[in-house]
Amino acid sequence: MKLYDKEKEPYEYAYTHIHKAFSHYTLAHVKEPGANLILALESCEEALSIFKPEANPKEYADAKEIQGVIYLRIFSSSNDIQYLNMSFEAFQGALECIDEKVDPSKYVRIQCYIGIVYQSFMNFDPSKESFEAGVAAFEESLKFCDLDTSPSNYAYVKVQFAILHIQMAHLTNEVEFANKALEALNEAQKVYTIEQYPLFYANLQYYLGGCYNIIANLNGQEEYYAKAIKSFENAFKIFTLEKYPDDYVIINIELGKTYMAMSNFSESEEYLNKALTCFEKALMIYNLEVDPVYFSYVQGCIASARIKLARLDIEPSENIDKAIKACETALTVFTLEASPNYFANMKEVLGEAYFVKANLGEAKENILKSINSYKDSLKYYTIDNDPSSYAGIHIKLGDAYVSLSKVENSKENKKLAAACYDEAMKFYTAKDFPEKYKMIENKKKLVLE
Repeated sequence: MKLYDKEKEPYEYAYTHIHKAFSHYTLAHVKEPGANLILALESCEEALSIFKPEANPKEYADAKEIQGVIYLRIFSSSNDIQYLNMSFEAFQGALECIDEKVDPSKYVRIQCYIGIVYQSFMNFDPSKESFEAGVAAFEESLKFCDLDTSPSNYAYVKVQFAILHIQMAHLTNEVEFANKALEALNEAQKVYTIEQYPLFYANLQYYLGGCYNIIANLNGQEEYYAKAIKSFENAFKIFTLEKYPDDYVIINIELGKTYMAMSNFSESEEYLNKALTCFEKALMIYNLEVDPVYFSYVQGCIASARIKLARLDIEPSENIDKAIKACETALTVFTLEASPNYFANMKEVLGEAYFVKANLGEAKENILKSINSYKDSLKYYTIDNDPSSYAGIHIKLGDAYVSLSKVENSKENKKLAAACYDEAMKFYTAKDFPEKYKMIENKKKLVLE
């Protein structure tokens, strides 16, 4: 930086700062991420003090692009929504200075970044609006790339498009979104081979595994869980612990969740132990200091696996106590304010843990803790923002009140149980979910007998 003077050679000074920002951003992946990301942002600000959208649109767009990428990286590790908003603003600033006909490649890239920001909004606070905005960004990208003329860009956009649909499938529990994601991933497979694009191939296999899992979950098909396991195993061909520890860990988390799902079909204890092994591998990399968000997410996975083991009467007291401890650890990070959707999910898991513990002793105390945990999850889950989770929680709440009625205030708690089942049937209607509706209706009839 001593080679250029800000006053005498402003252009060279500013563009060198863009390169410096990118260098610090890259270095942040290797060491001292906090310090390097701060230095990267400072270099962006220096560049933007010279480059203005009217006078230097191309250079301004370059600076805003790297600024947006840096903010996105900070958000991914901090889970602080302000950085996601700042990233979005930076990418929008870059987009305003790009002529898609003059520089279609950069236009495609920025639209992809904007779509990826909406993916993050979907993780933080999922909504139909974020989904549709993200889809629009990716579809705009696809206007300027296709399989024949720009296969690598085409495949990349297709994968990002698939990710957004996978998120929507999780949100709505509608298999059509997973099927659209699968179609997009199959398109990307035409480009991403293990020989030519090993890293992209491995990522694609990861998303294929996730897609197969969703279809299996929604349709109850064991064969799709087997396909998911195969996809994750394919990803391990590239994502080894030594070379790609972060990816190795993430795939172990998803593989562990798949083993948990397989435990519902056969060899339950074996699959649950395989799941715990996968989650323990994840904790070889993640801890509360290095990556609190992923660490806490893994704690929730461990809790769910141990709850299932306890339900199978496999070391029930030990497993349920470990499950509760894991939930409480995760909730130090997943607060209602910082991570409302993860908070709600973790409170649901904690409610299940206490419900199981009630069968092991101190029934009233543990049932009440279960009820309070379920109620806490309803601080986020509503009939509008997540109707299936809202209904599911009310079924569990109803079951908890039924158990409580056997301990005290029988008539009052049965009424509360019936009211919970009524809430659940607002989503699980006879028309849309006849089998689920019948099951809930039978629960209510038993309560009111």
